[in-house]
Amino acid sequence: MKPLKNLEPIANWGVRISTAALIICLFGSELTTWNFGSYKYIVDMLYLLSAVMLLIAGMQKKPTTTIICGLIICALSVFMIYPLLSQGKLLFQLPFFYTYLLLAFVGLWFASRG
Repeated sequence: MKPLKNLEPIANWGVRISTAALIICLFGSELTTWNFGSYKYIVDMLYLLSAVMLLIAGMQKKPTTTIICGLIICALSVFMIYPLLSQGKLLFQLPFFYTYLLLAFVGLWFASRG
């Protein structure tokens, strides 16, 4: 059976919109705190900015913005995985590990596909 190449644009937009929605749901509540002294707040703001830019980048002809947003999402996710590793628990016991891992690979996918 041949792959359905005609559905690829719909799938790309579906991944783009669902990634932005996931990031907004996970980190959107941090907007109300206005705590610029916390590194977690700054990381959450970068996640949100990248999610919005990811949607805007889908409407542009050049893939540069998508690649940059994908790299930022991937780097932030790896940055957030590191503290989870130092908790001393097994990784499969940490639900946020899987969330950050998924976001890291989706960001890497956007960086590689453009």
